[in-house]
Amino acid sequence: MFNKIFGLILIFLSLNIYIIANDKIPINENNSILSSGYTFEDVKNLKKRLNKSRNINSPKIIHFTTPKHNVITDNAFQAVSGIVEDPSIENIILIVNKNSRNIPVKNGCFSAGIELMYGKNTIKVIAQDKQKNISVDKIEIIYKTNKPGPKVLIEYPSKNETIDVSNSLITSLKGTIDDLNISNGKLMINNIPFNIKIKNGNINTKIVLFSKISNLQVQVINAEGIIGVSDTITIKTSEIKKYDAIIILSWDTSFIDLDLVLNFGSEKKQSISSKNPNGLSGAKIQSENNDGDGLEVITLNDASP
Repeated sequence: MFNKIFGLILIFLSLNIYIIANDKIPINENNSILSSGYTFEDVKNLKKRLNKSRNINSPKIIHFTTPKHNVITDNAFQAVSGIVEDPSIENIILIVNKNSRNIPVKNGCFSAGIELMYGKNTIKVIAQDKQKNISVDKIEIIYKTNKPGPKVLIEYPSKNETIDVSNSLITSLKGTIDDLNISNGKLMINNIPFNIKIKNGNINTKIVLFSKISNLQVQVINAEGIIGVSDTITIKTSEIKKYDAIIILSWDTSFIDLDLVLNFGSEKKQSISSKNPNGLSGAKIQSENNDGDGLEVITLNDASP
């Protein structure tokens, strides 16, 4: 049932939902959509329409106006803007590297503030008209600077450490930064970004290890728009199982408790969640909620409703 699950990323504000499937479809900006109600079939159809619209060279109705393609900057805080030629389109999808969000269209124009990462950043906008034709525009912005950024140190896990994930895929990541005014950052796990909170220069967050080898890196931005990057820490996992799919929900907003619920069938007669952990044979849920920060993970292995 889950051999052909498509990878997708749903990201809005500080909420992240990742689906990592065993058919190894790469998780990248082409698979990124934003919604609270997409199904696996919706993702499949959207990807088909996207490929079809590219093949037939449908008219481009969305364009960046600023900044220019391949611009080089030393400020990680940037603004992007553009035009949408179809007056019926009210919202578009903005993708910054692998982070996606909805952007409103007003009077045929869109604009948004973005945060860059070190090196080359891919910025993409996607618009879909009422006939479900998809138009895409893309630019790249290069961030580089000789200015010293915040110092970031990952203290745990340590380099080349082996983590036992036989009981849970969730573990801790701890570290420090030397700028006490920074309150958030991005944790990269094998180039997949997760938003994290930082308090008084301390990093203490939960992470999900879904690969035998994981490359961990933390990036932060100070008030001047200068990026600080930790060394990349490579760790290994022992006893990791082969799953059909791993579904990850993470958030870093205080005073919010979210529940990851996976329903099966149009009538939703069977489901799995933290409140119903045994609702599906072959599925397991792991939960970690602390003071408004949270992770919930559902693993699927030969699951059947």
